[in-house]
Amino acid sequence: MPRKSKKDAGKVAEKIAEENKKVEETKVEEKINVEEKEKVEEIKVEEKVVLATVIEPQKIIPKVPEIPEMFSVERWKPITALGKKVFSREITSIDSILDAGMKITEPEIVDKLVPNIKSELILIGGRKGKGGGIQRIPVRITAVMHKSGRRFTTNAFVVVGNENGLLGMGKASAVESRDSIEKATQKAKMNIVKIMRGCGSWQCGCDENHSIKYKTYGKCGSVRVELLPAPKGVGLATDVETRKILRLAGIKDMWIKTYGNTSARINLASATFDALKKLYIYERQAAAEEVEQVADVEGETVVEAKVEEEQEAKKILEEAKKEVEDVEKEAEEDEAAEEELEKEGEAEGLVGAESEVETKGEVE
Repeated sequence: MPRKSKKDAGKVAEKIAEENKKVEETKVEEKINVEEKEKVEEIKVEEKVVLATVIEPQKIIPKVPEIPEMFSVERWKPITALGKKVFSREITSIDSILDAGMKITEPEIVDKLVPNIKSELILIGGRKGKGGGIQRIPVRITAVMHKSGRRFTTNAFVVVGNENGLLGMGKASAVESRDSIEKATQKAKMNIVKIMRGCGSWQCGCDENHSIKYKTYGKCGSVRVELLPAPKGVGLATDVETRKILRLAGIKDMWIKTYGNTSARINLASATFDALKKLYIYERQAAAEEVEQVADVEGETVVEAKVEEEQEAKKILEEAKKEVEDVEKEAEEDEAAEEELEKEGEAEGLVGAESEVETKGEVE
């Protein structure tokens, strides 16, 4: 075999040295990559620790069941004459509808005219709680026994308002709780009324609409409610469910007295609503009293003027009766005088005849 030259041996040695260098360089690069990865991981861990210390613990807020909307105003097709007027923008205010005494039969009318209306669920249901007692739930579940078994229904009670003098209530039942809440919301919108507010407390005396003007009463079943105007800063001194109603009506300060079985929350809410509606009755009574006290041009009240007119009419009638009586008396007196004259004439005629007879006898 041919022998390798020294040049070939040198070239082989150089190649081997280059390969060894490349291997060492790759090992160094791998070490560097591993170290960088470790550093990056340490930095990430530090950042996580810092973030964990900075983030505050989140507060757990209890979820309140949202009331779903059954209909939307955009897809609304009005049926009634009032709904068509509202849809065509002939009527743009709900006050004009309520002042005219029109009946609302479509809930979309309220959605169209009062877009900021809010709703609350009155917790009328209950189930067994931990350790006894009742845990309140938004709907009341009832059961009826049939041949096929128990049939359950749910009842819901909803209050709606705009927190500025508008309030409505509605109750409905259905198989599903969602449907019962939707129906109750529709009924509440169709039963919406105006609530009169003011300041009737002698301790306050301002003219702002933070309370009510008069003390009022309401009743439903065995529950009786007495609402009292309160000064500013008192707040709503009521139970939780009644507070929902007054808040949606736009009342901020109120005292309340309740009598009867107030655990029946439907009756309690209905009695409160009845008391708020009666505020207009007191307003009409006050207006009637003011009308009675309003003076005429001569400084007399309307009632006194009417009484005087009646008295004057009576006087005129009495004077006319007296005149008629006087005329009748005069006629009677004239008749009596004529009769007396006739009697006197007859008596004179008899006397004259007797005298003639006597004179004739003497002559003979």
